[in-house]
Amino acid sequence: MSSLRHLSLFLLLSVSCITLHGQGKFSLNHFRGEIESIYPVRFASSSVPYGYYLELRNDSVFADMPYMGEVFMPSLHSDGLTFAHHYKTDRIKTNKKKTRLYITFHTQHYNIVYLFRLTIYCDNTFYLTVVPSNAQACSYTGCWESPGDE
Repeated sequence: MSSLRHLSLFLLLSVSCITLHGQGKFSLNHFRGEIESIYPVRFASSSVPYGYYLELRNDSVFADMPYMGEVFMPSLHSDGLTFAHHYKTDRIKTNKKKTRLYITFHTQHYNIVYLFRLTIYCDNTFYLTVVPSNAQACSYTGCWESPGDE
């Protein structure tokens, strides 16, 4: 069963684009989301200034995102949520109507592992939850673009 699951994940990753209902194509090779709002666990939600983003390109994640929350174990080498690293995809699936796409992946920045849960909607918006291994989770919303839109 495990090898069947790995095979299906490989087949999903080998397809370069996924069509979302009512929209163009979303490319698995290039995604850029502009962060518009932040939803921390213990603080009030707020809008963020322009310029914060999450970008997936091939097998790398590039991030510059604000963080608000409690850090349980500070890291000496942590730049917050600003980094560029390779990531590993854990799961990709769509809902039955193909109106949203769910992607779960993780990456490591120094000694901190970041789990990303990304929901992409067909109206070019997204919802992202980031769970650092040393701090509280933080969620974001924004708009996305992909070369598959063209």
